Amino acid sequence: HVRVKARNSVSFNCTQGGTDTSTQTIHVFFKKRSGGSAKRYSERVKFDVDDQSREFVTKSSDRVLAIFNLGAHYHNVTHYVEDIQKLTNTLSELDRRQDLYFFRSTSPAHERCSPRGRKFNWKKGTRIKPLASFKDYKVTYGNKYDWDWFETYNQLMKDLILKRHRNGVHPIIHYLDIFNMTAMRNDAHTAPADCLHFQEPGPVDWWNHLLYTYLQRLSLNSLQHEEPGTYNCRRLEY
Repeated sequence: HVRVKARNSVSFNCTQGGTDTSTQTIHVFFKKRSGGSAKRYSERVKFDVDDQSREFVTKSSDRVLAIFNLGAHYHNVTHYVEDIQKLTNTLSELDRRQDLYFFRSTSPAHERCSPRGRKFNWKKGTRIKPLASFKDYKVTYGNKYDWDWFETYNQLMKDLILKRHRNGVHPIIHYLDIFNMTAMRNDAHTAPADCLHFQEPGPVDWWNHLLYTYLQRLSLNSLQHEEPGTYNCRRLEY
């Protein structure tokens, strides 16, 4: 379980455990490249994959596991579509079919999430229950910051990934869908004044569990169904 925030990269030496004493060096890299715009009518920022990120991916002789998301600060569908196409086209240009690429869905927000002061005691918890169902979530979000567009943006990305897969476009991009599982966690935001981001530890930790489970299933599918030397499963429906 690793968080990389204050610095862009960090490396770990990992051992297999048991009688296997061999080590594997794992390099972790984090880079925030925002697209869209901070406010509905402010100047647009165009997304791109910067040189530092490209270098980290292309210099590796091993497989790279990369997770992408174009965040919540879009107020125009056309701009969002242009940027997700730019992202997927860039991954195709890198031509690294051995890598594992994931796109994480944009997480939900909750307007008027639980109010609490800046001196809130997190050791005692919020004392607020999560929503009981996704239906309850549907009545909590508003459109003040265009949060109600998140599901549309997520669906646009799913459609783009599916189209690429059906047309045999490489590399394969997997879709990590964390939206519904997070929609009921109105109790876990970093309020006050922030009903978009989440506290840590919190729902983000369960996104990691979902990713780990997805990787396990890909590994099992690879062992059972794929020819030696190939890496990815092709998913045709979401």
